[in-house]
Amino acid sequence: MRKLTIALSIAVLTACHSATVQAEPQSAIQITRTGNADGRTIVLVPGLASSADVWADTISLLEPDYDVRTVQVAGFAGADPISYEGTYTDQITAALVSELRSTPANDAVLVGHSMGGFVSMKAALDAPDLVDELVIVDSLPFLAGLFFPGATPEMAAAQAPIMAGQMASMPRDAFDAQQKAGLARLVKTQTSLPEL
Repeated sequence: MRKLTIALSIAVLTACHSATVQAEPQSAIQITRTGNADGRTIVLVPGLASSADVWADTISLLEPDYDVRTVQVAGFAGADPISYEGTYTDQITAALVSELRSTPANDAVLVGHSMGGFVSMKAALDAPDLVDELVIVDSLPFLAGLFFPGATPEMAAAQAPIMAGQMASMPRDAFDAQQKAGLARLVKTQTSLPEL
């Protein structure tokens, strides 16, 4: 089961490296805006398969002083999935950049966890004029290298379709059980699990 969790992570992150997005970017994320609209903008981007609710404690601390924008990514935590061309993270990045352009931000700070960190870095590279600072939490530049030292991007890319096929053919209840077991290793306290 641990290998399947690792395989899922590698397959998703390996797919993050290519193609230009052609689909409508706005549908990839939903933004909830709270706090002080005149304050500095803080954008919170959750990690793979996580709900925007993982930022609840952080939001309560920031709201009095900051313009807080919380991202919910399509396809995770009950949010409707989307169809897209290119890669999933390119789609999310394009939507995030579009949001920052359409709703002006004050010296925006992007705070991203894991996949959200990857997306935040991509957004800063794609639109450096819109992003003032980055805070990256537990994000890796090449996840496959963590689990398979010496792995190359080509090796990971060759394995990604195989792993994706294994996940797609897994019965839903088995997939859910595997995800739940994997999440338990990623939280500090068991009370945090429902937020993921």
